[in-house]
Amino acid sequence: MRVSTANSFDNTVSSLARRQADLSAQQERLSTGKRVLRASDDPVAATLAEAAQNRLSRVQGDLRSLEASRASLALAESGLAESGELIQKARDLMISAGNATFGPSEREDVARQLSGLREQMIAVANRQDNAGRTLYGGLGGSSRPFMDVYSPLPAGVQFYGQRGQQAAGDTSLPQTLDGDAIWMRIPAVGGGTTNIFQVLQNTVDALRDTTPTAATNLSLVLDRSITELDAGQDRVLLARGYSGEMLNRADSLESLLDTRTVAHEREKSRLEDLDMIKGISEFQNQQVGLEAALKSYAQVQRLSLFEFVR
Repeated sequence: MRVSTANSFDNTVSSLARRQADLSAQQERLSTGKRVLRASDDPVAATLAEAAQNRLSRVQGDLRSLEASRASLALAESGLAESGELIQKARDLMISAGNATFGPSEREDVARQLSGLREQMIAVANRQDNAGRTLYGGLGGSSRPFMDVYSPLPAGVQFYGQRGQQAAGDTSLPQTLDGDAIWMRIPAVGGGTTNIFQVLQNTVDALRDTTPTAATNLSLVLDRSITELDAGQDRVLLARGYSGEMLNRADSLESLLDTRTVAHEREKSRLEDLDMIKGISEFQNQQVGLEAALKSYAQVQRLSLFEFVR
């Protein structure tokens, strides 16, 4: 069967176009360092690489969430340390208030200081993290979980958060603590519970009591308040211990997630990255092939009937 000159031209031009397209594609791979740029390059590898990228994105999201939790827990632990210092100052003041030589002015001075410490403790209990989340609101609720109300009765500090503590997950930590359990449920003398803010308020009220039985009542109130204050300090220390445990766990989780990140990045790279040595070799071979095709095309161009009749 005879092959026409036009057909030879078409075949040669088609081959040149293919080789040029292959060379251009290989050059793009070399410039990006990627073997798989489109799903059509390697459908299986592209699908697996996308799955690896999705896993990597989830891990990176877990890392961001973990860092947010770590920051919140660090602030919460710092607030609990401050609360512990305030409780200790209040305890020292209560002991000094038992001095039998104190008159009304000295007792009023102690009452003012205790009232100030109480206000500072409420401020600590309402502290927020850098994102505006309350640190001690439990499972949610008001952005200001501790409110000092005067009506309706009962007056005093009320908790408007949501009781409970978020459980730590395999790759996550709680970002808030249960302030109700820390400050509002202090074991009371004689049974039951009272809140630490009320303990302070009871002492302030007793110090300002001017009735004939005030001196006798004051001694009883101070003894009871100191005992309940000590129980409150234990609650704060327990919460600090939990915060410290969670911060230590954050370090372990970060190490775990970093390991997973490296594994997913390595898998993604294995699936879609280009072996540069092999890629350069293929590029050079394609260049040689294209040059040969161009020479062949030049030879075919000269083929005509006149070449044979000259």
